[in-house]
Amino acid sequence: MTALHSEFATAEGTLKRLYRLVEDGNDEPDDLLRERLSALRAERDLAKAAFGRIRVGNPGSTEIAPELIERFGRVLPRT
Repeated sequence: MTALHSEFATAEGTLKRLYRLVEDGNDEPDDLLRERLSALRAERDLAKAAFGRIRVGNPGSTEIAPELIERFGRVLPRT
């Protein structure tokens, strides 16, 4: 999950820098830049989708209420 999040963050950061470069008028988007933007968007979207699938499949640790643990302990046979 960490690697996917890192891939997403890297692609997102690169896209933001490229957008800022074009917005500031420092460069015109040519065919090469358009291709690079398209590739970065695809990388970002793939990482985001994979990360989302992992999060849905693995919602995190399950917490058990202390009251339930106590109740469970009371029904266990003592040896």
